[in-house]
Amino acid sequence: MKFLRERFRKCLSGGKIPVWLKVIFTLYAAVFVGVLAPAGPLNLLWFCNAAVLVILLALWLESSLLLSMQLLAILWPHLFWQLDYFTQMTLGIKIFKFCGLTPAEYMFDPGFASLRRCLSMQHAWMLYFLLWMVWRLGYDRRALGAQTLYAWVILLLSYALVRDIHGPAGNVNSIYGLSASEPQTRMAPWLWLVVLMVFMPLCWYGPLHFVFRRKFCPPKDRCSTV
Repeated sequence: MKFLRERFRKCLSGGKIPVWLKVIFTLYAAVFVGVLAPAGPLNLLWFCNAAVLVILLALWLESSLLLSMQLLAILWPHLFWQLDYFTQMTLGIKIFKFCGLTPAEYMFDPGFASLRRCLSMQHAWMLYFLLWMVWRLGYDRRALGAQTLYAWVILLLSYALVRDIHGPAGNVNSIYGLSASEPQTRMAPWLWLVVLMVFMPLCWYGPLHFVFRRKFCPPKDRCSTV
């Protein structure tokens, strides 16, 4: 704890991320959790929702490792969400419908609360905010291994705690399959979990890690590493 306090003071006094930006994001995170919590704590298991809390911690600590991990975690989900949302909004086309994956369809549900819809627009800007922060602080080469372990913990918790695809949290992290409404039946649920745990580091995080290592500089000082 003493180490964290010292790092916090150091980053607060001479960090690379402005304090006013940290305060604004803290207020946003407080509203985000406050609105999401009544819908059920399991909603926080979604990678994109959990990222808000991890990024909040990473901002105040100016941790390039935590930020790099979250960049691996949310880049593809956010890009898919943006593609789905903006094509539905402008063209009325559900481009992922053929595979049962419609990541932004809930945004067009009249019963979805306006405030929650507004907060969910984080899918449209959070990725670019995160890219800017990683550009400022550097990309940590340990991110692939750390994010893989983090993702496995989240997936195992999702598998253990989310008991119904039609529950308040929905199909958390595709733990029931790609469809948001019907569980997959081609394999046993535990085997699908194994597929996700293998797919993410090999096909999702791995290629991104390869690109980010070449596009971003490594962290330059202790204040930007864990």
